[in-house]
Amino acid sequence: MTAPSQRPPIGAERLPASPAQSGIWFASISGTDPTAYNQPLLLRPEVPLDHTLLVAALDAVHRAHSALRTTFELDPRGDLSQIVHGVLDPIVEVRDHTGPDPESWVAEQVTEVAATAFDLHSGPLALVRHLRLAARGRSVLVFNIHHTVFDGMSFKPYLRQLEAAYTALADGREPAVRPRRQAVDAYAHWSKRWTSAGVPDHWRQKLADAPAPSPIGLPGEGRARHVTRQLALDGRLSERVGEFCRAESITTSMFFVALGFVLLHRQTRQDDVLLGIPVTVRDDGDAEVVGHLTNTVVLRHRLTADATVRDVLRAVKEQVLGALRHRHTPLEAVVADLRASGTELGGADDLFNTMITVMPSGSRRLDLREWGADTWEHVPGGAKYDLAIVVDETPDHYTLVVEHMSAAADGEGFTAHLAQRLRTLVETALHSPDTPVREMRWTGDEEERAVAGFCARRADAPQLGSVLTADLFTTGAEATPAAPAIVADGVTTDYAELARRAAAVAAGLADRGVRDGAPVAVLMRPSPELVVTVIGILLAGGSYITLDADQPTERLSFTLHDCGASILVSSAGIDMAGVELPQGLELLDAPGASHRGTAPGGTRKSPGDTAYIVYTSGSTGRPKGVTLPETTLANLVRNQEILSSGRRMNTLQYMPPAFDVFTLEVFGTLCTGGTLVIPPASARTDFEELAAFMAEQRIERAYFPYVALRELAAALRSCAVDLPDLREVYVTGERLVVTEDLREMFRRNPETRLINAYGPSEAHLCSAERLPADTDAWPALPSIGRVVAGVDAYVLSDVDAAQRAPFGVEGELCVAGPVVSPGYIGLPERTRRAMVPDPFVPGQLMYRTGDLVVLATDGRMHYRGRKDDQVKIRGYRVEPGEAEAALERELAVDAVAVIAVPAGGDLVLHAFAQSDAPLPPDWRGRLGTVLPDYMIPRRITRVGAFPLTPNGKTDRRALEAMLDADTVLDGGDRADAPDAEWTDAEQAMADLWLQVLGHRPATPDVDFFEQGGHSLLAARLHRLAKEHCGSGIGLSALLSVPTVRGMAQSLGGDLGIGQPDLRHEARLPQLAVAERRPPADGTVLLTGATGFLGSHLLDELQRSGHRMSCLIRADSAEEGRGRLRAAFRKFALDASRIDEVEICPGDLSRPRFGLGDEYETWARGVSEVYHAAAHINFVAPYHTVKHTNVEGMRRLLEFCGVNRTPLRVISTLGVFPPDSTASPVVEDSVPGDPASLGIGYSQSKWVAEHLVRQARKFGLPVTVHRVGRVGGHSRTGACRHDDFFWLQMKGFAVLGCHPEDITGVPSVDLLPVDYVARAIVRLSEGKPDNENWHLFHPRGLTWVEIIQAIRAEGYPVTPVAPAAWMVALERQAEAGDQGGGLGPLVPLMREGVMRLGDISFANEKSASALADVGCPLPPADTGWVHQMFAYFRTVGAVPPPGGAPLEGHSV
Repeated sequence: MTAPSQRPPIGAERLPASPAQSGIWFASISGTDPTAYNQPLLLRPEVPLDHTLLVAALDAVHRAHSALRTTFELDPRGDLSQIVHGVLDPIVEVRDHTGPDPESWVAEQVTEVAATAFDLHSGPLALVRHLRLAARGRSVLVFNIHHTVFDGMSFKPYLRQLEAAYTALADGREPAVRPRRQAVDAYAHWSKRWTSAGVPDHWRQKLADAPAPSPIGLPGEGRARHVTRQLALDGRLSERVGEFCRAESITTSMFFVALGFVLLHRQTRQDDVLLGIPVTVRDDGDAEVVGHLTNTVVLRHRLTADATVRDVLRAVKEQVLGALRHRHTPLEAVVADLRASGTELGGADDLFNTMITVMPSGSRRLDLREWGADTWEHVPGGAKYDLAIVVDETPDHYTLVVEHMSAAADGEGFTAHLAQRLRTLVETALHSPDTPVREMRWTGDEEERAVAGFCARRADAPQLGSVLTADLFTTGAEATPAAPAIVADGVTTDYAELARRAAAVAAGLADRGVRDGAPVAVLMRPSPELVVTVIGILLAGGSYITLDADQPTERLSFTLHDCGASILVSSAGIDMAGVELPQGLELLDAPGASHRGTAPGGTRKSPGDTAYIVYTSGSTGRPKGVTLPETTLANLVRNQEILSSGRRMNTLQYMPPAFDVFTLEVFGTLCTGGTLVIPPASARTDFEELAAFMAEQRIERAYFPYVALRELAAALRSCAVDLPDLREVYVTGERLVVTEDLREMFRRNPETRLINAYGPSEAHLCSAERLPADTDAWPALPSIGRVVAGVDAYVLSDVDAAQRAPFGVEGELCVAGPVVSPGYIGLPERTRRAMVPDPFVPGQLMYRTGDLVVLATDGRMHYRGRKDDQVKIRGYRVEPGEAEAALERELAVDAVAVIAVPAGGDLVLHAFAQSDAPLPPDWRGRLGTVLPDYMIPRRITRVGAFPLTPNGKTDRRALEAMLDADTVLDGGDRADAPDAEWTDAEQAMADLWLQVLGHRPATPDVDFFEQGGHSLLAARLHRLAKEHCGSGIGLSALLSVPTVRGMAQSLGGDLGIGQPDLRHEARLPQLAVAERRPPADGTVLLTGATGFLGSHLLDELQRSGHRMSCLIRADSAEEGRGRLRAAFRKFALDASRIDEVEICPGDLSRPRFGLGDEYETWARGVSEVYHAAAHINFVAPYHTVKHTNVEGMRRLLEFCGVNRTPLRVISTLGVFPPDSTASPVVEDSVPGDPASLGIGYSQSKWVAEHLVRQARKFGLPVTVHRVGRVGGHSRTGACRHDDFFWLQMKGFAVLGCHPEDITGVPSVDLLPVDYVARAIVRLSEGKPDNENWHLFHPRGLTWVEIIQAIRAEGYPVTPVAPAAWMVALERQAEAGDQGGGLGPLVPLMREGVMRLGDISFANEKSASALADVGCPLPPADTGWVHQMFAYFRTVGAVPPPGGAPLEGHSV
């Protein structure tokens, strides 16, 4: 890459970009969709056009308009410039149609043209394709012009002038295209107008506390695609819109914007929503200007409780008029201003995700008489927003164009529904404008029928309510009396024997008056006797309550008193000590094999009577007894038969008796002719034993709670057991999160299907999803499936108003029908709230589950969590399950539970990870690649196992109690363990950590920075420590050992405890270096490729023709590739060749990189290694950065030693200690006594370089590149946000001052990052191994030049005393404003630990070598400073000149 020439091409002029062009340019070159800002359209002349004349006419028009001759380039100052060429003709193509169906062919051509990716640097930025339809004697013109140079209002003058030029040429005349005003003049006027006024308070007041936009659409995974649907309003409806707008004194734009707000309110269920609209900034005289004179303004609407459509219209009118008064402020400037005032925004997409554009017919009226064209046709371009609505007005009707980004399988169908909803809103608003918004009809008949069809399944079970479960069992047993019914302890009981024994139980109970659903309690462990008893209870006409013998005696006592049972059947060996029995309770022994009796005849109960009672945990701590009727149980049996396609299956009886799925195991098997297999008690908790048992017994069907299934999957992955007979695995009880263990389990058993079953205890089975055979196609969060037969399940957006949620809208799942429990025992108020009358079916009960789901267009329901689980973190709505799925996937732990906990007046997430292995030290960084920062847990506590409820679900209350008691700690330690004892000083320091981090440290030895600490928090902790402890300790000393114990000892005067023995750390006693065997087809291995310099090294190495592989911390190659793409986007690099990079998913700091058996293959297969990975942090001590910078180096030396692979190490000039280094420092100088190195990063690099020197002695070829200041890219200015030099300049600009003595310090030895990367590669390739090189600019930029450049950027910085400057930085940091960037480092500066001394460096040898390899040092250029400012302004990291202080990034 080379910097652009300071002079434009011959015949071209360099001009400033317009206020809006910079943002569009940056989004176009760094965004994921290069076509996002294309502007295609279709024109249909009524006559055939001569192609030669058309080309000439196009050339004439394009040469007349500066905008159409424009390309873009970053100029030497780093600002985006327009390059206006003297001639830049458009791309003109011609295609002839020869086959059938011309309209389909035209559509294909339009799609192809719209997908053009323009080169904004080289141009041209316009493409015209001439389609000739010979059979029709007509031409069709397809245009595509990039939005940076053209807006929607430019098409009218453009097309009119094109027709006029064509007509003139056809008549033999020269076309007279003479614009009265050029775009560049209009841009200059716009820029002057807004910069002179600055960002108005209007936008800050309207948008400062705006919520994050809610997602729109169906759940889906993978890459989103752009979907478009159109719907035309008929003539009469369109006419009514005009009449209504005139009557209300509003424009049609206001009308449709108001309906857009209503759509968002209803779709997202949020009362505070925002959307964007385009507005023209054309002033008088600009009507005929061709160019980009459009800005985006953001509107906001807060919906009040009873607001009507008319209320929304009034509010929108006021909003639009206010926005138009301030329309000249560019959107990028508004976003930067909001960020500067403290609003957490990454860009405009963090503010709104919906855009509405209304195209009035007048703006498109062409009257092209010669061509016979009255208007043009809108063609959707690329995707810029989640939802874009275009209202296309023609003289006689409106067309609604809905564009949607969707990753869902049926994104097309959902988008069509969105278009229909908008049409329905139009009708409702016109008919009933005074209807409250929340009551407006907004879904069409077709969608309502589809929703009802998927959710109302009661009628699909016509036999429901006419069958008893006991009769189903009896019928099946009589049909196959000799078939095996139960297998336990090697003994098989056939159906005849089972029926005989159950009949005996029934006879005994009937004699005791059991009938009509009377409850009978059962206290037994899983056994054939337990199964016999519950069947016998049903045969007698009673209902059963199965108790768990392992439950606490208090719970057993409560259940027996609460359920109303007068009989308890219990087996010998059950310890009843401590259980308080109700007065009058009769105790019966479990039935033995010798019991005899005949089941009572006659009708002893009805389908409406209770079949069983199950107890669930209550929100108040009191268990709730749920009564379920016979209808529920019978429907359960029928649906199980449907799900298993009528097969008789060997079914594992795994569930505890008190869990309601026990009922499904027993009756879903024994009423369908299957065999119930009861495992030994030990196999229920030993999952390797359970796997072996399932294989031995040829289990075909099993039911598991989610936690147990994960344990089984993990056991199967580590043992050699296969389950070839297994066909169905049902998971229930908790949200299913697919893990790699689960995928592997089903890959190894390809005939097995996983069924995600959903059903609350109050209704049992309601829906089920059978996952496909291809486990790679499984989403991380599978749906809970479609509603099963016999159940009505409604998704209600408003339960009280009985409003059904349409497709894609979150709502509460409510289950209705005869399967619903009549209520809770002894809890009438709770029953009244939960079991309500069905608003859709008279006489039917509806149960409010409290579960939030989204209904997809295929009828599948996607679980979103509990109503009471969702929390708001920093204004964002967070569903903990989403964070749990990401943590499990990224950190490769067995299971995760996330809860929200208070911290410093806000809520933060706290995660519990079940894992035998320690968490990776970089877990925050890993999560940062897939989660926004507000969803990354503040802390993760590792536990050996999750506490479970009696039903096998994760007990979240117990987890919260662990935090409250502060007993469960990272790593599974406990606070009362001997090594976790706390001294008084440590307790006091832990209290300070609590104030700063929002949580107490788990042990005295956890690392501050690994607990979420960063530089700003470290500075805050330092201040608190000085205030509360009366100590003058320095920040560096306090952080020398960044643990509670280390800090407490430092405050106690033991300041030597944390000083590392660097000489000892740098010892390398041995290193095995094998003989070199050249790889047959070796690649270059790069570490640190996702970092700043590393990503540019990858870019340079690829450009040099190398085959590349990158070692990246990731669980998969695809995840690693995604991290690379993100880095390239961040630093504005071309990511088109990322797919060519081979990803090595590993961890530099783990033994053998965590590659296992592939380690040797990798070590012998690479030709050379570039090592750019490093933990760069100026505040973190050696203790923290050692893991990556030192231990990582040791691992890499071992790796390269396997095949004597040449290693190129990126080091720093900072390895030379200020007090033990003689000047000048040349390439062969050796870093001396490290005692005066005050920064942990420099200390770690000192150790690493000494390790490298010793490795050379063992015969390993190592080249060391010591790098000085690395600046932004020479062309784009892209740079690290936490670069020290940048933070210095940013601090000067934002604070408006600089320390007066800085102009006397040495020059800044800055080099652009792309040059540094190129120099490293050239030296490594062109010079011998085992050399040291110094990469810095020998002259550099003086601070006088840098200060002048900052002022030239428009920042009026003035000199102040150094102490005053530090105070300003410190105050800014203490106020929580990181705009100065360096504030947290002030204590270190005061202590002198960051001093570099008076060392001078030399690099004559390196400069000569660089010239030899064709990469001479460039002249120092203040343009590098300008380009960095331009980049950071573009990404919103620094305010424009005159802007408010900006919140930045911690160091």
